[in-house]
Amino acid sequence: GDGPLAITRIRTIWPVILIDANGRAYNLRTSDLPSGKGDGTPVASMLDLAGGKIVSMVCTKPGTKVFICKNDGYGFIAPVEEMLTRQKAGKAFATVGDGVTMLPALVLEESTTAIAVLASRNRMLIVPTSEIKELGGGKGVVIVSLHDGDSVLDMAPARDKMVLLGKAKNGKAASTEIKGEEMARYHGKRANAGRLVAGKFETLLKFRNY
Repeated sequence: GDGPLAITRIRTIWPVILIDANGRAYNLRTSDLPSGKGDGTPVASMLDLAGGKIVSMVCTKPGTKVFICKNDGYGFIAPVEEMLTRQKAGKAFATVGDGVTMLPALVLEESTTAIAVLASRNRMLIVPTSEIKELGGGKGVVIVSLHDGDSVLDMAPARDKMVLLGKAKNGKAASTEIKGEEMARYHGKRANAGRLVAGKFETLLKFRNY
């Protein structure tokens, strides 16, 4: 049942930042990672995870900003430097409440001006990054308003064209493409509920990666 969590290019001078389900951030040096083929070295042997499950990996240059979001709709933007630590036990970074799950961190390019968020009930909201607080950690602010029992499913940098993947009413995989003037329908202020995505979907699941 194992599979890759994340694959990325990295320079040897950049740290590898891992974030667990409890919101703790851990660092590895690229020089400590095994090279070549094989299964690699278990992360738990290099860090003191204390039972925390790794849910996200960040590898990027200094000065980059990262969007942190949880499935309860709260999130914030943080400079990557705020995730750095020399402690094997990591550092408390994002505040995660009971029953809340961390989503994979989103590295923001300089050209990113808005973030698309996909939520339960087939809703999508595109939020300007200018409305999202930049913090050094903590709980964050409401990114998208959720009904009781709903959650954030996925997030991605907003582009001129977005492809959403899900499941049709007949149980088969389905997708829809949103672009042009139709994309403008989903732009809104932070903490809005978003809008229903049109299409023959039973359930929307995620954005297609580019």
